[in-house]
Order: sequence, then C-alpha cells, then structure tokens
Amino acid sequence: MDLFDQAGIKVSDIKTVSDLITVGKAFHAKFPNSYIWNMGPTPAGYNGWEIMGAYPDPRFATEDGKYVVTTNQCFADNFKFHKDIFDAKIALPIDDWSTDWQKGFTDSAICGSFIATWMKFFLPKFVPEQKGKWKVDLWPVLQPLADQRYGSDAGGSVYVIFKKCPNPTLAVDYNNKMWLTKAGALAVYKAVGNTPAVKSARDDFLSMAKNPQRPEGMSDDVWAVQPANFFGPDYFELELKSYDYLKVFNFDPSATKEKPILDQWLNKVLTGAASISEALANAQKDMESQIGNPYKV
Repeated sequence: MDLFDQAGIKVSDIKTVSDLITVGKAFHAKFPNSYIWNMGPTPAGYNGWEIMGAYPDPRFATEDGKYVVTTNQCFADNFKFHKDIFDAKIALPIDDWSTDWQKGFTDSAICGSFIATWMKFFLPKFVPEQKGKWKVDLWPVLQPLADQRYGSDAGGSVYVIFKKCPNPTLAVDYNNKMWLTKAGALAVYKAVGNTPAVKSARDDFLSMAKNPQRPEGMSDDVWAVQPANFFGPDYFELELKSYDYLKVFNFDPSATKEKPILDQWLNKVLTGAASISEALANAQKDMESQIGNPYKV
C-alpha cells in the first residue's frame, strides 16, 4: 500500500475494468519494475470462479445436461476480462504458484492481487518483512462485468475425520463446537486464528482481533504473520464484510472435468491462438464430446 500511496492511487477509484487498466499502466509507469497484479498465459483456475461467480445463475450446463458455455454471459465476460488485462500488460506475466510467484512478492514486482481470503495465510509468510505495507479491500465492482464484489473461488470447505483418527468422537465434538457455537468459535480463534463462522461471535471476535493477544507458546515469527498483525487490526472487519457478498458458481458433478477444458481454451485466447467466440464454441464442443451429460456420473 505504500507504493500505491506514492503513485497517488486509491483502490476506491477503481470502478470499471477501464479504470483498472488506466491505474495499472500509471502504476507501472511510476514503478517500472512493479505491477499491480500478476497473470501469465495460464491463469489460476480459481480466477474464473471468482469472476463468473458474481453472475446470475453461472453454470456450465442446465440440469437436463445441455451446455450453455456459448450462451451464458459469464463465460464470454470472463475471457474478455482476462484478455483485456493480459493485452494491457499491467500484470506481471507469471502465473500463481509458479516458481517465480513468491519471488515476485519478495522483489515487489507484484504489488497487488485479486484473490480470496485464504491469501491471508500465505502472503504474510511470503513476505514477512513487508508487514504493515499491505492492505485489503473488497474487489472493485469492475463494470461492465457483473458486480465483482460478489462471487467466490470455491463452493465451501469440507472437513473430514479419518477412520484411523485416534479419537474420532472428540474430533467430531471439536468440529461441532468450532463451527456451531460461539464459545467454541472464539476459543479456536484464540488458539489458532480461525475466523469464527457464527454471527453470534462477531462482536467479541472483532474486539479480540483489534486488540490481539499472543497465544501462550507462540513464537515471535509466527505471531508477526498473523493477519491482524500483518495487515493491521481492521483486517477482520473487512473479511467479515466480504461474507455478505458471497455467491457461489453453480457447480455440477462434472465441474472438475469442465474447468480444465475451459482453462485450456482461455490459454488459447490469451496467446492469440483463438478468438473468444471460437474458444467458447470449442470448449463447449469438448465438454459435450468428452463429458456428455455432466449430471450423469
């Protein structure tokens, strides 16, 4: 955020995709070795979920098994957004989780990210020396896309208790209390930092987060990278606010097969091997021939 301030950039000024491109170019002109984002020719799969999840009824196919990739606006807009950003060269051309990704943050080559809340666990560990220099905000609206404050990069977490767990009854009780009770949610937050999911814990949780107390036995290094310390004491209030905008892509039973096909054709769009309309038409043909009815698995 210190570099954004030096460049005279306010996240609140980014309201459209055009704004983002204008700001991105101005930022890169001010800091030639830095970018406001990173995106290579094979963007992380979750980027698409985040973009498309904001749309009304985003899905690959109707419930009778007919694919709608060529007709559902979320797909064309997703491809166009990535193509516009890629062509504008405002993003460092490397992909998430590549060998260069963490280094990009360390070198201040990557100075921003459109990503989900799970990044709070990774960025502080990538660049602990940059504590206090990063801030978070809701995604911009990014018109003419569907309101990009909404959406998500997944459908939710699944917790599993293994058969060989030494104390499965206690594990079930722990999970029930952590996710379903105020006392349990607050206790787990104080112990390991998990954000409470129950609304009844909100006020007590935010009070704790703004005045964090280091758990007994936690090292200085681990304490320094806790989100409230790294991003600032107001971090969790913004995270809780983001939950009000949660929308989920309508995944069907074959989504894990469909998304790689879509990503393959997005890569062709970004590299100039196919137009957006050609890519969507071919992606739909591939899904129809390789998967068939996605609800019959």
